[in-house]
Amino acid sequence: MNRFKAADWLKLAHALDVLGRPNSAISFSAAQRTQFADILAQYQQQAEVMGLNASATSTRRLREKVSAGSPPPDLKLAAAELQGRIDDEMEAALCLSLSPREKDLYGHAAPFGNEVADAFPSAAYDIEEAAKCLALERATACVFHLVRVLEVGLHELGAALGVPDLEMQANPTWEAVLAKCDKELAKPAKSRDPKWESQAEFFAEAVAQLRAVKVAWRNPTMHVDRVYDPSRAEDIWGSVRAYMRHLATKLHEEPQSS
Repeated sequence: MNRFKAADWLKLAHALDVLGRPNSAISFSAAQRTQFADILAQYQQQAEVMGLNASATSTRRLREKVSAGSPPPDLKLAAAELQGRIDDEMEAALCLSLSPREKDLYGHAAPFGNEVADAFPSAAYDIEEAAKCLALERATACVFHLVRVLEVGLHELGAALGVPDLEMQANPTWEAVLAKCDKELAKPAKSRDPKWESQAEFFAEAVAQLRAVKVAWRNPTMHVDRVYDPSRAEDIWGSVRAYMRHLATKLHEEPQSS
C-alpha cells in the first residue's frame, strides 16, 4: 500500500488545466516553466511509487517538453495524452481517505504515548497495529491486537501484585488480577501486602482502570467468531490506552536477556 499525496495531484490538475487551454491563452515565463516542471516531477515520482507506469512515462515526456520550451500545440497534445493515461490507470486503483485523526492514528509511532512505549516495548508492535486497524475501521482486528496489549499489562500488574503462575503463555485474565486486588482490599489496612500499602493509590487506580476495560469489553472471554463494530473498538481502545498509560507510571518490563 502506498501513500497518496492529494496535494501533488491537485497541483497537477491545475497544471493540466492551464496546459489544456486554447493555444493563444498559454504563455509561460521562464519561472513558470520551471514551476510547472517541478510539479510534474513531483507527480512523476508519486506515479512511479504507485505503479502508474504509463502515467509516469507520459509525465516525463510532458516535463521534458515544458523544460525545453516546446510550443503550446506540443504541450497541449502531451497534456491530453497524460490526462488520458491518468484516467485509464486510476480506474484500476483504489484510494482511501483518512480524516486528520485517522491519519494521526495510522502514522503515529507511539499511539499510547512514549511513556508506554518505553515501559512496555513488547507491546509496541500490537499498539501500533491496533491504531492502524482503528484508523482503517478494521474494528475486530483492532480489538484482537488490543487483547495482546492487555496481556502485557496484566502480566506486569499481576507480577507486581504477586499473582502466582501468571505467565504470558497461560493467557492471563483480568479476573485473576482483580481477584487478588479484591482480596487485598477486603483486608484491614494494616494487614494488606506491604507493596500494596506503599502504593495504595497506584494499585487502586489500576483496579479502576482494569474494571473500565472489562466494562468496555462487556465480556472477559474472547471468542474467535465475535465481531466488533468501530464504536465498540473505540471504547476498548480508549480503556486499554488509559490502563496502559497508568501502569507505565510505576511499572516497567524487565529488559530481555540476550
